[in-house]
Amino acid sequence: MKYVITFLLILFSICTGFVPANADPLFDTVMTQVRADQSGLWSMIRTSYDFNADGSVKSKKQAQFDATRQENEHWTLTSVDGHAPDEKGIKAFRTLFRDNPFPPTYGSIANFINSDPERMSEAGGLVKYHIKTLPARTTLIRGHDLSEYLSGEITVDQSGAHPYIKELRIYAATAFKPIIGVKVDHLERVMHYGLTAQGQPVMIESLSSGDGNAFFVPIRIHAQSFFAGHKEHTLVASRNGSSQHH
Repeated sequence: MKYVITFLLILFSICTGFVPANADPLFDTVMTQVRADQSGLWSMIRTSYDFNADGSVKSKKQAQFDATRQENEHWTLTSVDGHAPDEKGIKAFRTLFRDNPFPPTYGSIANFINSDPERMSEAGGLVKYHIKTLPARTTLIRGHDLSEYLSGEITVDQSGAHPYIKELRIYAATAFKPIIGVKVDHLERVMHYGLTAQGQPVMIESLSSGDGNAFFVPIRIHAQSFFAGHKEHTLVASRNGSSQHH
């Protein structure tokens, strides 16, 4: 189980560092939108699925992210396979989100930009950009920086009145050994974004997959998460000068 958690941490580790980038006018427009996003101010429901090797559902978990609660209490695991979670399940859930308590937001896309991305293709109102290497410390696992092994692709949807980033794909182009005893043969995470009724971009789906081995034990991860019920909160100053969510 600890080897599986190691792979999951690799998939879900995202830092908040930011390195500015300048690109073509379309990319500049969407990045201005990304940087203005009120990250961490959305409450939402996360429904996640883990799959077996044959593609069948191994487990289904539902959790609530409440942006108005204290930082270490944002997430609540509400059900596992349709039943109330037991203490073991709650503990494993807390371990997974301990170092990365916030769900990836639209604004967190800025973390992955470290230089002018290369425009790859344009078709059907969609424009694809390539990021050769992620910025340093973008993806950490137990103190080890995996960013140098990872590349990225960004898809911009310009078919509507206001262009926005529709997809972010993070992947390893080749196999790598991030830490002693662990080899990653395949690693990919794809995040899809959609628009709320008010036209604000939010993450609606995340697909994660990984293959490799940890101390010669084969590991395969295939997971999918859906995010719904987004509720935005505003930041207001309290009387003592601190900020509070409402």
